[in-house]
Amino acid sequence: MNSMHILDMPDDCLLMVFHNLDLMSQCNFAFTCARFRVIYDMVYKQHFRCFTWYEPTNHWTTLEVEEFFQLNGHKMRMLAVSDLQEKYFELPLISKANHMINVCVYLKNLQSLILSIDHKLVDIIIEVCKHLHKLENLVVDCASHPNYEFLVLLPCLKSLDINYFVNPHDKVFQRFAELRPDALEHVRIGSEITMKQGKYIAHLRRLTLLNVYNPCYHFFNGVVLQLLNLRVLSITSAQELRWHDFRHLVMHLTFLSTLYIIQCSDIGNEFILFVIQHLNAEMERSVNSRRLPFHLELSETSVTDDINEIEPIKSSHSLLKVVLKNMENYAN
Repeated sequence: MNSMHILDMPDDCLLMVFHNLDLMSQCNFAFTCARFRVIYDMVYKQHFRCFTWYEPTNHWTTLEVEEFFQLNGHKMRMLAVSDLQEKYFELPLISKANHMINVCVYLKNLQSLILSIDHKLVDIIIEVCKHLHKLENLVVDCASHPNYEFLVLLPCLKSLDINYFVNPHDKVFQRFAELRPDALEHVRIGSEITMKQGKYIAHLRRLTLLNVYNPCYHFFNGVVLQLLNLRVLSITSAQELRWHDFRHLVMHLTFLSTLYIIQCSDIGNEFILFVIQHLNAEMERSVNSRRLPFHLELSETSVTDDINEIEPIKSSHSLLKVVLKNMENYAN
């Protein structure tokens, strides 16, 4: 009886074999020959566009990681990478930092990247800037403080989110202000930023979303109020600011349509009533530059829990939407 070679099997049979393998074995299957690679691509054609590099993959060897990204990296549009603590897992974990340095070359179509890696972050940022020329959104959530100014080399970068931005000498915003002031549209800084760095943010002409932490009065007036195209603003821990500062903000930023205020004890009911009055005045003057209804979300302010029962609030639902979250009534 003649024996059958595996390549003589029909595709349906090979697919049955393929589906009984784990992911890494499937990758090895794909590297066996051209026909098996076609089967792999057929099965995973629509997969891995959004990939989270999660902890169970830590048992992969360096070669296996590189093979996986060699097969699938070109499909990825969003990648989230994190190194969690070993105490949460039974098996010892290997750092993904070295792997990220090696696999960036396969991620040339990536548009969004979330990095939660401290180890070798400086080298990773350099490789990102070298290879990820289609990257539009970058989130860095780690305590390392590399020099981020290389990010100005990314030609498509529009959104930058840095959770721990504590290096007072970092020149990333200076570089964008000097070389590409029309590049960034969204900026989030999760820690305090110096006024020296902030003054360059004020030169980012296309900035429509800004999220800042604990801005001082001078930053508020010298930076935020200069961003005339701002549409979404989020301010956390604004204890130095007063409600009339925000009143001036609403009046001055005519495109602003969404405002998040967290931890500001001076914001009370009178601010919401002012916003309604000001929006009504804009409607009467046919000033329609901002999108309505105006979205106002408050947390840990002095707004009272009966604000939605006040008649002007109930009658202005088409102009203003107020959301109260985790409210703490400082007035009491």
